[in-house]
Amino acid sequence: SAMNVSLAQLFEKIGESSTDSYPMKCYELVAAKSKSEQEHLYKMLVEMDKYKNQ
Repeated sequence: SAMNVSLAQLFEKIGESSTDSYPMKCYELVAAKSKSEQEHLYKMLVEMDKYKNQ
């Protein structure tokens, strides 16, 4: 982006420290993976969420 700020950072809650931001940590972790790995991680999270809600 023009100001070296990612779109993900622009939409984070104002005042929240990036070191405490689990959504940002997750985004950065997943974004660094291949498309195939991203798909597998997403499917794992969906299944874990389903299990938690049973």
